[in-house]
Amino acid sequence: MTVVLPGAAGRVLWVGIVVANYLCGLACVTSTSRMMYAFARDGGLPGSRALRRVSPRWKTPVAAIWTTVALAFASTLYAPAYTTLTTACVIFLYLSYVMPAVAGLRAYGRSWTRMGPFDLGAGLYRALAVVSIGGVVLLVWIGVQPPNEKALTVTLAAVGLLAAAWWLGVRGRFKGPPSIETSPAP
Repeated sequence: MTVVLPGAAGRVLWVGIVVANYLCGLACVTSTSRMMYAFARDGGLPGSRALRRVSPRWKTPVAAIWTTVALAFASTLYAPAYTTLTTACVIFLYLSYVMPAVAGLRAYGRSWTRMGPFDLGAGLYRALAVVSIGGVVLLVWIGVQPPNEKALTVTLAAVGLLAAAWWLGVRGRFKGPPSIETSPAP
């Protein structure tokens, strides 16, 4: 950085980079701790009783926040593990984005007979779902190419562990998020 942009401009850019990274980390902790709280609230995590507790003073799920921070910090302690974990997390992020499209594509016309208020129509919905699935397959394939080939092992191991946990008992205990009634589209 000092060669490309020396002097005050380089220092300003460094400060901008540090601030941007801090804000990205803060956003990750915020979203992850919120998801951890939501799953704990619904009984879907080990230690749910502690993780779903909201502080009367701070009005936040303090245990979920600090658990997220501790896990994030622990993941940075060994650089090769950190890069593999980061790549695997990106893969899981995109898989989580496309899972509703896959489920909707399977359910549309069967158990899902009526779209919500933002109806694209069956033809456009199916076409966009297929395009999004293809895009995620491409991103996953790119994500496991060298030097990140270990991410494939981590991803497959995590999928296997989650599937085993689901079929060996979690599906019997976890009832899912609370069901709410929605009003029909106008």
